[in-house]
Amino acid sequence: SKIAQVLQSDAKKANIEIDIKSVDDIEGYLKDRSAWDATMYSFGTIPRGDTGYFFNQAYKKDGAINKGDYNNSNVDALINQLNHTVDVKERHNISNDIIKLSSRDVPNSYIAYNDQIVAANSKVKNYKVTPEGIYLIDYRTTIER
Repeated sequence: SKIAQVLQSDAKKANIEIDIKSVDDIEGYLKDRSAWDATMYSFGTIPRGDTGYFFNQAYKKDGAINKGDYNNSNVDALINQLNHTVDVKERHNISNDIIKLSSRDVPNSYIAYNDQIVAANSKVKNYKVTPEGIYLIDYRTTIER
C-alpha cells in the first residue's frame, strides 16, 4: 500500500529497515506472531454503537482481534466491570477509564481515518448516526412506502 511505502521511506531516513509484505489471508498470517513485528490493515473500531464490543475483541487478553497479544490485567478488570454494568453513564465512565489506562500501553496506533458518509432519504425512519460514526440498523429501522 502507499501508506506502507511512505512509512518505509521515512523509516529508511532514520536507518530503520522495513520489509513490506502483502498477504492474501491476513487472519491466517497474523496467527504466527513470530512472522511479523507490526501489521497494517483496515480495522473498523465502532460498528456496534457500544465500546464493549471493541474492548472485548481487541483489548482483552484472549480477544478475537487482539493479534498483538496485548495484555494488561487492569484493563481486563475494567472490561469485565464494563461487561456487568448496565447504566449508560457508568458505562461511559468505565470506557473512559479503559481508554486512559490502555493509551499508556499503545496497544494500537491508528495512522489514517476514513470518512464515513451515510445518506438516507426522508422515507427512512429510526436510523440515526452520531458524530462519532456510530450507527445502528435494527428492527426499528424502516422505510415508508
